[in-house]
Amino acid sequence: MCRTLKNFYFRLRDFFFTAKYHANERKKLGAIKKAKKYLLDNTQEQKTINKIGFYLYGKNHLAHLQPIFRHLPKDDFEIVVSGDHPIPEYLLNVDYKVKTDLKVLSTGEKYKVLVSLYMISPQWVQQSFTSNQEGHETTAYFFKKLACQNTRMVYSLGALPWNTSKVMAYYDQILVYGKYEEGLYTSAFDGKIKVSKVGYPKFDDYFNQPSRDLSCSTLLNPALPTIVWLPTKAPLSSIPKYWKAISELCDKYNVILKPHPQEDFSLLEELQESGIILVQDSDSASYYKIADFVFCDYGGSAFGALYTDRPFLFLSPDNPEQDKKNYCLESPEVQLRNDFSTIEKPDAIYLRKLLSNAKHWELDAEIRKKKFLEFFEPNRGKSGKCAVQVLKNSLSQ
Repeated sequence: MCRTLKNFYFRLRDFFFTAKYHANERKKLGAIKKAKKYLLDNTQEQKTINKIGFYLYGKNHLAHLQPIFRHLPKDDFEIVVSGDHPIPEYLLNVDYKVKTDLKVLSTGEKYKVLVSLYMISPQWVQQSFTSNQEGHETTAYFFKKLACQNTRMVYSLGALPWNTSKVMAYYDQILVYGKYEEGLYTSAFDGKIKVSKVGYPKFDDYFNQPSRDLSCSTLLNPALPTIVWLPTKAPLSSIPKYWKAISELCDKYNVILKPHPQEDFSLLEELQESGIILVQDSDSASYYKIADFVFCDYGGSAFGALYTDRPFLFLSPDNPEQDKKNYCLESPEVQLRNDFSTIEKPDAIYLRKLLSNAKHWELDAEIRKKKFLEFFEPNRGKSGKCAVQVLKNSLSQ
């Protein structure tokens, strides 16, 4: 009797979830049909919402954009996510409004201003266009339909080929960390995009809030200094080449490895018994706070260390030129290697000597101070408010 009831329950549950899935799919298809009317037919007028939208592709984007939108009244902004999937769980119980791009377009609306870290069109949009349409053109067209003005908040100072790629040229405005990027993007896009210096909002809490408890806190030995290793994703990741050498430092250092959010964690299984503390987190900012040293390779982690004034060094994965999407000799993190320690070989003995060389790190601190002013606005802890002021000005135009 009990087994019969149990089987009945599971069949009923499966029926419910199947029915719910099909109902949601029908609802989605209906929304796509309505959205296409505004997306593909330029004679259809859209109503402009006098608000700022923030487009999120994943949870880790909150670390870059929440320090900005939290300074806005809740009626002045909305969060936008892809209509390919239901609203993600991390946005279900928030105290601000969240919409899908499908919802916005299917109701014939568009934002006055839309902020994003980069432009990638969702799958439902890509399927709406003919296959001979250039991908970046489709993406740009979609974002122009979503907003009157598209603003990019940069999220990394590295990866120059990606940051100056074709799709970035479709932004109306770019919010940057400082004068280096102001010159870089003004030149790269021939002065056609407005560039505004706001600082580095992601790190506002680093300077304004006490340290938060990290998932790895109980694994740290408080008597040892801490190395935080923040590699970029493969194929530029330093993990394969250096993990064995760095694991040899675990007797004298806490070694925390936070892989890139898009890294394949299945590739890291061999590190499980290495003594290296492996963490998954959508935000790296808090890890700089506990770092005595930061290990970097390519991408933006070195600039995070420069901004927070943490001692750092570069690791050198082999054949970086193979990743043409993210690497080039002119990229700022490649140029920065001329001023800071660069480790070519996975040599634990050399690393120990370097890390214990107090005189070296005293001189390094002076270089960091000079380089900070070259790359960043001197408004630590206030960058989110600076960005909001720029966005408010855009909203009032």
